[in-house]
Amino acid sequence: MDLYSQYAIQACQEAYEMAGLTPETVKAEELGVIFSSGIGGLTTIEEQVIKVHD
Repeated sequence: MDLYSQYAIQACQEAYEMAGLTPETVKAEELGVIFSSGIGGLTTIEEQVIKVHD
């Protein structure tokens, strides 16, 4: 998993905890996350381009 994805997951987890949410206080289907990245995953793109080239 690319680093930007790991940061996103960690940020979501921290927001969840800071909001005081628990499985008892909110249903999973009531939660959602919108995450956007201009060029996230560049490491993976770079690795795959090198593989194709080789």
